[in-house]
Amino acid sequence: RFTAFLNLSRDGKYRFHLGSDDGSRLLIDGQQVVVNDGIHPHSFKSGEAELKAGVHELVVEYFEQGGEESCQVDIEGPGLGRQSVEAFLVLGRDGKVADQNSKPAFELDGALAEQGKSLFASVGCATCHQAAGIPRGASGYAAEPKSLAAMKSTGGCLAETPPAAAPDYALSDAQRTALSAAIGWLQHQTNPPNNDEIIRHTMTAFNCFACHQRGEMGGVERDRDAYFKSDQQEMGDEGRIPPHLTGVGAKLTEGWLKQVFDNGAKDRPYMFTRMPRFGTTNVGQLVSALATADPAALADVKIPEPEIAPRRLKSAGRQLVGASGFSCIKCHTFGGSKATGIQSINMTTMTRRLRPEWFHQYMLNPQAYRPGTRMPAAWPQGQVLLPNVLDGTPDTQIHSVWSYLSDGDKASPPTGLGSDPEELYVIDEAVIYRNFIEGAGPRAIAVGYPEKVNLAFDANNLNIALLWHNAFMDASRHWSGRGQGFQGPLGDNVLRLTANQPFAALADAETSWPTENPRDNGYRFRGYRLGKAERPTFLYEYDGIAIEDFPEAASTEQFSPLRRTLTLTRRGSSAGGKLHYRAAVGDTIEPAEDGWFTINGTWKTRIEGAKAVVRHGSGKAELLVPIEVANQPVMFTQIYAW
Repeated sequence: RFTAFLNLSRDGKYRFHLGSDDGSRLLIDGQQVVVNDGIHPHSFKSGEAELKAGVHELVVEYFEQGGEESCQVDIEGPGLGRQSVEAFLVLGRDGKVADQNSKPAFELDGALAEQGKSLFASVGCATCHQAAGIPRGASGYAAEPKSLAAMKSTGGCLAETPPAAAPDYALSDAQRTALSAAIGWLQHQTNPPNNDEIIRHTMTAFNCFACHQRGEMGGVERDRDAYFKSDQQEMGDEGRIPPHLTGVGAKLTEGWLKQVFDNGAKDRPYMFTRMPRFGTTNVGQLVSALATADPAALADVKIPEPEIAPRRLKSAGRQLVGASGFSCIKCHTFGGSKATGIQSINMTTMTRRLRPEWFHQYMLNPQAYRPGTRMPAAWPQGQVLLPNVLDGTPDTQIHSVWSYLSDGDKASPPTGLGSDPEELYVIDEAVIYRNFIEGAGPRAIAVGYPEKVNLAFDANNLNIALLWHNAFMDASRHWSGRGQGFQGPLGDNVLRLTANQPFAALADAETSWPTENPRDNGYRFRGYRLGKAERPTFLYEYDGIAIEDFPEAASTEQFSPLRRTLTLTRRGSSAGGKLHYRAAVGDTIEPAEDGWFTINGTWKTRIEGAKAVVRHGSGKAELLVPIEVANQPVMFTQIYAW
């Protein structure tokens, strides 16, 4: 509790502002004027009181729960702008301070205020400070400060006894000598500082060298070493000591450097020491200086661009970082999923943080970039440990990892990540999994083939909705607990197809493809028939025609295409119109060699046993197959390659 007396010179309505961290209350003459109760950061509450000229008892009650400690009272009223109440307080009710030799309470002297305003400008306060009604640089002082090179290296504020017109910074002899030498050096420089000088100067000025080493300078000193801690003791110094900045401009992108300077470093949550937010206003020159000075060492690094479909590259990359590859998930987190071992830097941020050239070289030889690192060499001395992945070369395999990680948080989680998966393995026979499948609807029928080709058939729309390679399905979502929600494919290289009815009777070539529910449009699903090795043939009817839809792997090679054989048999009369099969929909459909069509530049399809035509409309391209079904069954095949 703080008690004093408030001495006012005028009658009137006064407004009081009470700020505190945590709670506080203001009473005047025993009456509550402001209450600012509760646990909170520093914040203000306000209240008003009608007061007579003279002395009033003022009491402030305050409590502190934890954290910051602050309490402040401001006053405003007749002839008074908002200001601290302190200037109006006295200790005695007689309006005087306890010490009778002290001056009475402050009263504004207008003449002195005008004189002070003039001095504020004339002695140079306005060069740095701002005040109402006085622009910066008023009364002859420059609005913008001169450069140091334009200043004198002696005299003025650098004099042993500065003149009255100059500020007295109480500089020591060593400080004056150093400042004079620096100004003199600047005056004799004919070329601007180079990037290395800018980097060294900025890191010295902001004491970056106290934590980081660059070249032979800086780093954590022995006396401070114990203060750098981590919650990942197994990582050793890598998990607690700030990283070296040697070559960091070749490692990190300019965008990421700027983000770190603006927001501080948060990439290594296992480190208890945090890099502060310096702001690009202060250290922004480092972004371009580092980006220019460092990447020269990687100028000759060429990133391979193999002629492999992006989906296949990403599929291989997913395999390499997962449990069936190099098990990067043992040490690195992936998005919001924890690693199975130590929790090292997140993989989904790597392609935003790192330059691809640096990543490529680092993966080839981590020890060369960070001696003593626990990061193993997946391609030791250029050897390939997984020769059956892609073309079996280090360059292509590393590029596949980069391609996979470039999807960031949208990338499919690597295999082996997460807890208690119940993977359905496909060995000698096809495996069928009927459930809620993401991308194929609530009546989905997933089929996994031994050739590691998989599909999901949408029994609502009577069409194949998804194709993918490698692993089949994780049944843990549906086989544990109540089994609610949709489960996506466990594998990769997922191709999402048009989830609408496959056949339609069109009045003419310009008729739009129907969008109604297939059941309302005459479709009926008749289940499926299992054949050799449990491979299903899907059965459905439309427009008096019975359709047998038999998918299978087109080959035994890795990333095999899928062959879909459709057999149509007339069982009843037609409702009218020309029957068409819609083989593909995309933004672009381009003819290619050997009867193939390329859809959206990312996957291919081919029709065998019938002729396909491309039509455009409503901003989309469609690949249609006109079909005549008379007395004899009609058979044709579609092949998907992706």
